[in-house]
Amino acid sequence: MKKTYAIFKKELKHYFYSPMAYIMLTVFLFISSWFFTGMLDTYISLSINSLNPYGQSYTLSLDRDFFGPFIVNMAIIFLFFMPFLTMRVISEERKMGTFELLATSPLKNIHIILGKYFAVIFLYLIMLLFTVVYFLGVYFVFPFNIQVLLVCYLGIFLLGSTFLAIGFFCSSLFKQPIFAAVTTFGVLLLLWIAGWGVLGDFGKEISIITHIESFTKGIISLKDVFYFGIVIFFSLFSANLYIDSIRWRE
Repeated sequence: MKKTYAIFKKELKHYFYSPMAYIMLTVFLFISSWFFTGMLDTYISLSINSLNPYGQSYTLSLDRDFFGPFIVNMAIIFLFFMPFLTMRVISEERKMGTFELLATSPLKNIHIILGKYFAVIFLYLIMLLFTVVYFLGVYFVFPFNIQVLLVCYLGIFLLGSTFLAIGFFCSSLFKQPIFAAVTTFGVLLLLWIAGWGVLGDFGKEISIITHIESFTKGIISLKDVFYFGIVIFFSLFSANLYIDSIRWRE
């Protein structure tokens, strides 16, 4: 555990002692706040129109018409962000030649993988926590069911953790971070569009979007939790196998 924590601290220092983390957070907050204010404005407009007795009768729901769509938009943002967040995790170590030091150290693969993975998870959690402020502002004006929002955030956390695990594996495949980023984005995009009908029911089962839908409705599905858990485990396990091969080759 101490060895994992040592890698974890080293990675966080790398992020926060360089402009990378701050640039990512700034860009993310700008985009997410733009989405949030735009969707909130749309929701308010629909709420006003629904009060019009001569207008179309429609009952608005915060979880259906605001929470869910916002979480889906967040997922789209992370689809583009995660490849950049994970592209250097292993590949930069290999590019700079510092991975050989890790490979020949007493550290086991699990220490390296979990330490680095938990570090990007921590940075990801910080990004999510900043967005909570948006909803706190809404809650003080219009109290809502917090439980539904928590389920939505659980879904987006599992989704992002899955993105990061896939990005971690792709980063272990290359010595050039940009190749890792492009590959990660390609894999995530394929998993995103898998349920668009080309592969039928199988495509829907492996599609990430299919497994985020229940969370956007405030429902925790064990099937969906299991899906994300399996993808995370498989990605990190594959990274472990490839890092083992690197130890032998390099």
